[in-house]
Amino acid sequence: MAAPITLNYRFKDAQTAYQRFLGTADKKLLATYPVEALQKQCRNGERLLSNLKEITVRSKVEVADADFFRFYDLADIGGRLVVLPEELKTSLDKKRKHRSLVYLPERNGPIYFSSYGKDGATGLDIYRSELLPDGTYATAVKLAGYINTEQDEDFPFMHPSGKTFYFSGKGHNSMGGYDVFRAGYDKGLDAFGRPENLDFAVSTPDDDILYIVDAEQKEACFASGRNSKQGMLHVYRVGTAQAPVNITVFKGTYASSLDKEDRKASIVVEDMLTQEQVAAVRTDINGNYALSLPRAGRYRYHVDCGPSGKTHMGMVDVPKAEGPRAYRQELILDRNGDLERLTIRNYFDEPLGEDMVALALDEIKRRARLDVSTREVVAEDPKPTEQPTGDLLTRAGFTGDIDQAKALQLASDDAREREAQSLEEQAMAGEAFALALDAAQEAEKAAARADDLVKRASAITDDEQQRNTLMTEAAIERQRAREAAMRARAAQSTGVALSTAARNSRQRAAEADKLSSDLKGAIAAKDDEKALAQLRALKQRLDERAKPELAQEPAEQARLKVQEQEKEAARLLAMAKAKRDEESELADGLARLRRERSETRPRSKQEELDRRIAELEQQQLALRDETQAAVRRAEIAERQTAVVRGQASLTRHLTQTTERGAGSELTRPNRTQLGMRISSTDQRVAALPIDERFDAAAMAERPEAETRVFDWDLASAAQAIGEQRDATRAAERDAETNAPLETTRTGELPEGTAGDKNVRSTTAAQAPQTSGTEDRGLPEDAQRVANRSTTQPSTGTTNRTVQSATIAQVPQSSGAEERLAAEAAGTEEARRGQGNELDGAARDGASDQRFVLENERAELQQLAGAERDRAKREQVQQRSRQSMRALHDWMPKRALWRQSRSAGRHEHTGPRLQQCYPG
Repeated sequence: MAAPITLNYRFKDAQTAYQRFLGTADKKLLATYPVEALQKQCRNGERLLSNLKEITVRSKVEVADADFFRFYDLADIGGRLVVLPEELKTSLDKKRKHRSLVYLPERNGPIYFSSYGKDGATGLDIYRSELLPDGTYATAVKLAGYINTEQDEDFPFMHPSGKTFYFSGKGHNSMGGYDVFRAGYDKGLDAFGRPENLDFAVSTPDDDILYIVDAEQKEACFASGRNSKQGMLHVYRVGTAQAPVNITVFKGTYASSLDKEDRKASIVVEDMLTQEQVAAVRTDINGNYALSLPRAGRYRYHVDCGPSGKTHMGMVDVPKAEGPRAYRQELILDRNGDLERLTIRNYFDEPLGEDMVALALDEIKRRARLDVSTREVVAEDPKPTEQPTGDLLTRAGFTGDIDQAKALQLASDDAREREAQSLEEQAMAGEAFALALDAAQEAEKAAARADDLVKRASAITDDEQQRNTLMTEAAIERQRAREAAMRARAAQSTGVALSTAARNSRQRAAEADKLSSDLKGAIAAKDDEKALAQLRALKQRLDERAKPELAQEPAEQARLKVQEQEKEAARLLAMAKAKRDEESELADGLARLRRERSETRPRSKQEELDRRIAELEQQQLALRDETQAAVRRAEIAERQTAVVRGQASLTRHLTQTTERGAGSELTRPNRTQLGMRISSTDQRVAALPIDERFDAAAMAERPEAETRVFDWDLASAAQAIGEQRDATRAAERDAETNAPLETTRTGELPEGTAGDKNVRSTTAAQAPQTSGTEDRGLPEDAQRVANRSTTQPSTGTTNRTVQSATIAQVPQSSGAEERLAAEAAGTEEARRGQGNELDGAARDGASDQRFVLENERAELQQLAGAERDRAKREQVQQRSRQSMRALHDWMPKRALWRQSRSAGRHEHTGPRLQQCYPG
């Protein structure tokens, strides 16, 4: 009887039940239950509930008690939770099937766990051991001092600082079940301080266990049996900050002078500070009610009563008190002329001496539920403190080295620095918007190219190979459009976030400027009272700016957003996997039934199996739809996560970069228009009819793709998405001799060229000779890539017929840098006047050059994606960009070749010969 009464916080009633039990039970039954300890817990509960605390609840989930610890989010706490190894269990632990949880910190050190010991004389106690270098555990030692009691202690956790120890226990001043306790620890003395209860609402009469705190001691996870179903526990994520709450209880009555029999009223109370509803009660048949308010302050009453059923409103100012208080209150409805009037009478000068826990029982139960908070905890205004004596600056909290001139300078500097911060954030926002516009334009171009390629491929009906080639290129362009749109969306989101930060900074700068002016005026007018208020405001602003966690607010907000989005994406991915597994299991079951149906002879059995198969087929159809929907949600979440990661990386890049690039000021309508452009491109890309089999050439591993797309050091989106994603390729060789295979290339001089001659085919070997050269300053893998050498294109002569010939070997280059310089020089020479010449050797040398450059660039790209050292990665990326620029000059103009293919010749437009390669 007493146990459930205790769980409902009726401690006085529970003590009465325990006294009755002591007077009626026999000795054997009394020896079974520790009644004295239970009575002490009831007395503890009465004391603890006289000192209520309010905490912020971040999340709450109900899970099975056997696996509750698996739902702890330790990402920003570190370490992991495991079950105690068997070698640390005593024979009594194994006999009682005790399962102790152990928190393993990231760094090696002592581990704490619970055990019955050898005889279990004092119940569960907390022990300490350590993993030795040979893989065994040191002999477990029971913690000495204040921690262990005659009751059970369990779920230990040593904070990473090594100075605070948390555990759950039924002894000390527990109010029932396991309460959460905290004790200081002195490593030098190896001594624990006296444990203190974390109080309500962390501790309750139910079991509250495994309290784990993050390194900054700002948030914690713990589990509790309160309001949980049988075999279940609630796992909470809460803030560690606690605000004292002095509950005010009104024991009131409602009466109406219009109708003496009317005792019916509905009362709703709203907190004017938080704008939240804090109480909602109805009167009983006698007009009585009791309601609890969380703190001192102003409240608005909404009372539905009277013959008209109107809602009457009134204000109640609850005075401050040293502790919980109960007062009498009256609601009286009368008439003022033709109108109803409600009068609220409060008897604050006559506090009631009744049991506060009993009066505030509903409020205590409501707070014990620990519903997820919609706001941070709000404490009462602190009691006024005595003003310190001394000059104005000392009274405002400044140190002795600050005089009035220095204070004025600090105020002026604060305003100027905040204005500079606003301008810097606005400049970063402009740079982000410029990146977004560039990427959006590139995405539109790539989408248009993909659309054109699809249309051209659809028009081809007699050449499957050419059609597949066009569709493959369309898939590549579609992927580029997707990546550019993703880059654009990340940059746009960054610009919006930084614009918001800049606006907030401007507002703070204006406030700081006004404070500086007001302070200067107050000091000039010798208005000490006003100057003191301004100096205190200045001190508070300076203290807030000194907090390290506010140093890079946009970057930190972006990082936290990434964490939240990654958690959501992981959750949706797990749901999709579960649906897929469920669908697979259903398919297996359906296959088994079909096999059984094929092997069954009795007709009745066949009909039963047919019915079950039909039901499962219907379930399979529905489940397939659910699985597809879950997969789509997971894919969308993953894309959103990639965008958020890109936003975080761009924010970090902008905050760490001192030089500002070109920026674009976008108004709010322009930002909306930009977002619509990106969404329109996404829709256009999604509508492209490209089969998945063509995606292989376009797809890249996700980390590699994100690294490339969100490389904000690149000047444009075209550079970020334009690099080929092919792996390094080997030249085609003969299967028997391993010799390079020859390929045929054809070309034609432009019409009207002096000495225009026919150009015949030229045969060229694909693979150039290479030689390695030493390249210091790069990682070993990068040196292997950079040390590749290549052939140099031979120069041709004008007005001559090129005969069929084999390209001879060309001299080896001295290294990647020399080769790139030679390529740039050769390209420039071609631009200046060599474009109307056609030399078969030069053309084939260009092909070989392109082959080697593509391989080199692909290897550099892979190496940059794998390199973790920032400096080395930047070196590799720089070489990759150089290789990309060199390749751009040798890149064949395939589109023109395809357009002219149907005419039987290769058209040339412009001053330079277009080199052509078969599809």
